[in-house]
Amino acid sequence: MCEHKCKASLNGGICYCQTGMTINPKDQKSCIDFNECNEWEYCDQFCTNTPGSYQCHCGNGYILDENHHCKAENSSDMQIMFVHHSSIYRMDFSGNSLEIITNATAASGLDYHFAKNILFWSDVETRK
Repeated sequence: MCEHKCKASLNGGICYCQTGMTINPKDQKSCIDFNECNEWEYCDQFCTNTPGSYQCHCGNGYILDENHHCKAENSSDMQIMFVHHSSIYRMDFSGNSLEIITNATAASGLDYHFAKNILFWSDVETRK
């Protein structure tokens, strides 16, 4: 017997749970909490799992928008960093200020650790 609801199928009844819960793999009948925070699409920055639900949070300098997305409080401070040819650039949001951060031999990937203020990149030529 299903804990929450049962749906008919050609192979017999299939149990399913309310939103925020998932079928317990041990018995296929009871419902356990689904941890939305372990999935990518639920929160932009930080996530707190609660029984049957979750809450999104944003880091300093960001505000929560539509309960899931974080946007900058002051968009005039926003910058974009990108790789073009062998250089890594930083540009302001308006596109008026373009600056070379560093030259690499063959930069191909780029990532930024916001909390530690560290820029990472991969260089396919030096394999670093």
